[in-house]
Formats: sequence, C-alpha cells, structure tokens
Amino acid sequence: MPAVTAQPEKELADGFIIDSNGQITPKSVVGELGENICDGLIAALWVLDEVIDDDRIEDAQDELSEAADAFRNNNISRGMDYLDFALNTIWDILYDWVSQIPSWLYNELVDLLNEAEDFIDQYS
Repeated sequence: MPAVTAQPEKELADGFIIDSNGQITPKSVVGELGENICDGLIAALWVLDEVIDDDRIEDAQDELSEAADAFRNNNISRGMDYLDFALNTIWDILYDWVSQIPSWLYNELVDLLNEAEDFIDQYS
C-alpha cells in the first residue's frame, strides 16, 4: 500500500464546509451568505429601532456586525456563534414588543430570523 500524506487534503478540506445535506460548499460562499444575512437583519433592526425603544436592538446590531466581520474573514464558526446570540436577542425583543410592532415589519423580521436559523442549521 503506498504512503499517503494527509496534509494537502487537510488544506483543501479547510476551505470547504459539508452542509447538513452532505453538499460541499466553499467557506467563502458560506461566509458571503452569512454576511448577507447579517446585513439584512441589521437593516431590519434599524427600522425596528424607529418604532420601539429597546437597548437590546443596538446589542443585537453589534452582535450581527461581529458575525458579519467573522463571516467576511471566513471564520464561519465564530460568525455562527455571534449570529446565534443575536437571533436569540431579536426573538426576545419581538416577543416582548409584539403588540407595538407593525405587522409588516414583524413578519419581515420573522422571515429573516427563520432564514438565518435555516442557514445555521444547514452550515453548522
């Protein structure tokens, strides 16, 4: 049996993620998707901040900015951690303020949150 060196395969594997469906995706693609999800949530939170007064909105935006930076640098696991923390905060905000948020904005945020959770489930 010939000798095999694992190092080149490891380097190749480090640039990819196997998702929950067994598909191999470049980390750069996953990073770009994660960054776009964070940017969409940050924009929606900016609108929400015009409607309600809750300091947690800024906290969630900060976490999403950290997540976007991590995704931009292909640090997927760190990005996922920040994104997950931000999602929990946003769900809490929606739960606490549901009666004060216009339905169109609430529905948009729920759609974005579900998309983000699907992203985490697929690529974590």
